[in-house]
Amino acid sequence: MDFPRIDAGLLDQWCSHHLGSRIVAERFRSGRLSAVIGAVLADGREVVIKVREPAARLEGCFAVQSLLHASGYPAPEPILAPTPLGRWSASVEALVEGGDELPSSGRAWKTWHFAFHLVPELPETLLTGRERDYVGWFLKVKALSPNTFDGAEIDHYAAAMAAEGGLSASLAYYRDAAESARKNHDALERGHLTVPVLGISSSHGSIPDMAASVSPWAENATGVVIPRAGHFIPDEQPDATVDVLTAFIDHERVE
Repeated sequence: MDFPRIDAGLLDQWCSHHLGSRIVAERFRSGRLSAVIGAVLADGREVVIKVREPAARLEGCFAVQSLLHASGYPAPEPILAPTPLGRWSASVEALVEGGDELPSSGRAWKTWHFAFHLVPELPETLLTGRERDYVGWFLKVKALSPNTFDGAEIDHYAAAMAAEGGLSASLAYYRDAAESARKNHDALERGHLTVPVLGISSSHGSIPDMAASVSPWAENATGVVIPRAGHFIPDEQPDATVDVLTAFIDHERVE
């Protein structure tokens, strides 16, 4: 495998085109199998550019990092998904100063499964025959109240996962995250959503501000936070969910 040796002039042009700002200074260059370049942009941003051999897994890595960062996991902020740079593929994230461990948000337990579900075959090996235990953990731990779902409801979800093809189908949602991210970024280049968009978050969910997460794709995004709810907002607070949706729809009708 060749080591990426990136000309400074080419990298400057690439950043100007894809990040909207040229490089005014390089902070560092390092790496072994990939080139890692710290740079200061003309607009003041400090970024890390990672240049590697093109590979399908890079989109998956970027998608997981994006999900983890949006969920409050201590990961650098992703800025640009893997994008061609000559014969190489380059991605960009925010530069984090210092060599210390990033501070924990206390929410890592809410997002660990994103990476686990991406591993080929291993989740199927470990979870087959244990579907109810696995589903039950999520429904009890990620809801604010462990009693949100009763035994019959857990049985129903577990049976769907244990059915032929069910487990692989549920994991495919995560394994296709890279393709989903790529399509979202392609759509963003074509234009933003102009219709009103409502982002619903919960007081104890994985994503504190859903509106902020969707705002890069929508010109008119607003958000609400439903109290006393965890991950499963409609199941935990059905009346409050109906109320915020009704208020949003009625407001848009008036406008």
